[in-house]
Amino acid sequence: MKYRPEIDGLRAISILSVLAFHAKVAPFRGGFVGVDIFFVISGYLITSMIKSNLDAREFSFFDFYIRRTVRIIPALLVMTLCTFAVAYVYLYPIEFEQLAISAIWSSLSFSNVYFYLTSDYFDAASNSKPLLHTWSLGVEEQFYIIYPMLLSLIYRYRPERMVPILSVFLICSLILSTYLSYMSAASAFYLIHSRFWELLLGGLAALLPSWYLLTVQRTRWLPEIGLAMLMAAIFLFDSDMVFPGIAALLPCAGSALLLL
Repeated sequence: MKYRPEIDGLRAISILSVLAFHAKVAPFRGGFVGVDIFFVISGYLITSMIKSNLDAREFSFFDFYIRRTVRIIPALLVMTLCTFAVAYVYLYPIEFEQLAISAIWSSLSFSNVYFYLTSDYFDAASNSKPLLHTWSLGVEEQFYIIYPMLLSLIYRYRPERMVPILSVFLICSLILSTYLSYMSAASAFYLIHSRFWELLLGGLAALLPSWYLLTVQRTRWLPEIGLAMLMAAIFLFDSDMVFPGIAALLPCAGSALLLL
């Protein structure tokens, strides 16, 4: 793909807002939405890459998974080893044991499932779980397993229906996420089925043909509107609200508008 500097800018907003939230910088009460922004970016980039390869008849599951592995595993390994080195000094034995267990789940791409089963993201004990942030990596890795297969099947049998079919998956996931946000907050937060729509939103942004956006004159304010939506979520949301569900539409849609 051609280098897109604005995507790196969007990544910067995502990462800095999450860091500011965890550092308890007062204005960034909703900085946790940086994860949702990143999901949209990931969906956009992965869809663009897969669709381009499918169009060129060059897509390979093996090559795709090798590239994902090379991109993710070395950084994950270094981060985990550094975390263990610091944790050995500062954590109690029982906490260190829990860290080791979470590292195993993380290496298997299921840390989000582990933390769903054992904790609440915003509880006080989260400070003693150094690998808690890998839950989002688990969601992305599970998406990488499911999504290429789904996209390839649609492309093979109903390529002209790709956008409508993915839109149905998006709506179903969003409805489920909204329902679970009230009925089972932890599963809504951590698990792939309630986050799938966020990644799909980025994917749909990559698939929309240019004519769908009408004219430059009628869409020239999309970046400003998208950025305003992001800032509203980052500065007005807080960890006490029902999330993700329908509330996550604000930062996710804002991210999609910026990408478009």
